[in-house]
Amino acid sequence: MQKSSLQTFSMGLRLGWASLLVACLSARATTTVQPLYSGTMPLSELATAPDGKFYGTTRHGGSNDLGTVFSLTTSGVFTTIYAFSGGADGAHPCAALALGANGHLYGTAPYGGAQNAGSVFEVTTAGSFTLLHLFAGGSDGAEPTATLAVGSDGLLYGVASRGGAFGCGTIFRINAGGIFTNLHDFTGIDGDHPAAALTPLGGALYGTTQYGGAGNCGTVFKISTNGVYSLLFSFNGLNGAIPRAALARSSNGVFYGTTAYGGEGGFGSIFRITSAGSFESLYSFIGENLGSNPSGGLLLEGNRYVQGSTALGGAHGFGSIFWMTVSGGIDSFYSFNGDETGANPATALAQGSDGNLYGTSGSGGTGGGGTFFKLTMPPYFDAIQILSGQQVRYSGAGGTPNGQYILLTTTNLMAPITNWVAAGALPFDSTGRFSFTNTTPKTINLMRLP
Repeated sequence: MQKSSLQTFSMGLRLGWASLLVACLSARATTTVQPLYSGTMPLSELATAPDGKFYGTTRHGGSNDLGTVFSLTTSGVFTTIYAFSGGADGAHPCAALALGANGHLYGTAPYGGAQNAGSVFEVTTAGSFTLLHLFAGGSDGAEPTATLAVGSDGLLYGVASRGGAFGCGTIFRINAGGIFTNLHDFTGIDGDHPAAALTPLGGALYGTTQYGGAGNCGTVFKISTNGVYSLLFSFNGLNGAIPRAALARSSNGVFYGTTAYGGEGGFGSIFRITSAGSFESLYSFIGENLGSNPSGGLLLEGNRYVQGSTALGGAHGFGSIFWMTVSGGIDSFYSFNGDETGANPATALAQGSDGNLYGTSGSGGTGGGGTFFKLTMPPYFDAIQILSGQQVRYSGAGGTPNGQYILLTTTNLMAPITNWVAAGALPFDSTGRFSFTNTTPKTINLMRLP
């Protein structure tokens, strides 16, 4: 990620570990949010395509004000590639797009069609639209509000928030030719009103429902690609309620998620759960400056950190962006104030081809219809290892993937920066991580970005 030109990160071994850690964490305070484009209620997260652009949907806008499919560059060039008519194509899409192996985009619209029950569609990056399925509102389900998932078999899997045999929603499978199969009808006891995308792992998919389960506060479930359903966990309110976002899967197979309400403070929670259903609550929001009511999913940074947003709270009450260690240490590093940067973000962040983070807000911005924004953050330390004697290894993340930084050193903190010694250009790896070893006692290190 491209950061400010100069950030001081480590103050040397003799200054003490406590001071070092405070300095590292406070670097997050320099995070800035740049509005790229003012939207018409973008309620979905951004999907990254091989061409380096983002693709997504807006609930309103377009020639009929019934929603659009768009592309967005990292420099803010917005292009509408399809406008919904409300007929057989659907209306008011609110979910992100899934990228198929053929490079085409697949999505859902919760309304439109003869029964106003929604659709599943395919659209190319050039805007060529194909209807795959029009919901009838009965046994096949109704109001698909979630992003489609590509399973291990290459087929598309999704959920409908209503309809089905019990009116509590369904899980379905569909191929690129439009062949539709209903895999599961929610009963209420095993879940009700699914609103989040499924997350694949091996030959199964994992997801959440907003309601239902033992406490009617929502569930976490697993379903195989051939429809074998297992209820993994039921929320009870104290450990969270109303999960609205997809689960984020780490490389070690553990899932992380959010609930919009519940938790010890009643303002939502962050949790993790294994594929076997072992659940752990990591953090409960209490409505303070860290934010409240996280409605979007989480973005994992390796197996160390998760990043996300809250729809409300923060320093100004318009939501926040936070980061958290996988052990539960949490910090807010940006609060929305309702101006041109946006307000009330309710989606997961996306990482662009340039290494920066991008997101959407559902309101605020010019005209109040929401924004597309870019986050700029400096690199940060996340590990300190004493090797032997005076040698200390510093490690961190958040750099420009495959980029470089310059390490400057001095033994006199009061010396002009022009007198600091350049220890050479060092690389960030392909994920933006870095490390260097301090071998000289009482040396002060400064990381400088070109």
